[in-house]
Amino acid sequence: MRRIFGFILIILSIPMALYVGVWFCFIGGIVDIINAIKITPVPALEIAIGITKVFGSSIAGVVSFWLMLIPGWGLLSGDKIRIKTTRKFL
Repeated sequence: MRRIFGFILIILSIPMALYVGVWFCFIGGIVDIINAIKITPVPALEIAIGITKVFGSSIAGVVSFWLMLIPGWGLLSGDKIRIKTTRKFL
């Protein structure tokens, strides 16, 4: 069951990274900038947040990709890592 869940996490890491990086940050940042410009007294903070989302979209996509890929790898290779312990009784 762990291997199936790990494989699902690895498969879902690509669409999640695309959603966070492209749709949420890049396109969402552009929409935020356009909506902020439409307001009569132009709010500088909203424009700055939109610009930050656009420039940080690649970092957000990569981070969300690795945050799903690393646990998936861990679940797939969880059976291979063993730590040998020795018990000494007094």
